[in-house]
Amino acid sequence: MNEWDADKIEALTAQPYWIVDILPKQVPPDRSRQYAAAEKWFLKEENLRKIRTAQAEVLIKLNCYFDLNAVGFEEETNIPITPEQLERMIAKGKGVLQIAAEPAETLITLDHGDTYFTVYSTSEELLELLRKLAEGSGLYVWQPADNQSQTEG
Repeated sequence: MNEWDADKIEALTAQPYWIVDILPKQVPPDRSRQYAAAEKWFLKEENLRKIRTAQAEVLIKLNCYFDLNAVGFEEETNIPITPEQLERMIAKGKGVLQIAAEPAETLITLDHGDTYFTVYSTSEELLELLRKLAEGSGLYVWQPADNQSQTEG
């Protein structure tokens, strides 16, 4: 595996990114009050546990196709990360979990204070697979409006 230092992580976060979310698309700005109320509800422990389980399922399945490894985290892992490690880091972690996907040169970040995770990648193969896996777990993959110009060509 390549070295995943701060420079490499920073470079990847400048790449196009996608959101893997409980919602199928970005919420319009004029619905921010309703979104804030829904987010507060989803962040309740019993609801968040269901979301974390779905996120873990997607990433555990993705690990069958790409080597996943926790990077920039207090508990860096060896390849391949085990399903148990991944589930524990997602369900019980704090702060931001960063996961590298090799050889796709992809960075996945999960902030434990949010209901989604972010995928920084230019790998069409990984993104196509991720869409299918997310859909099967009741999640959606979409690209934020402010990021779409980066991927149009």
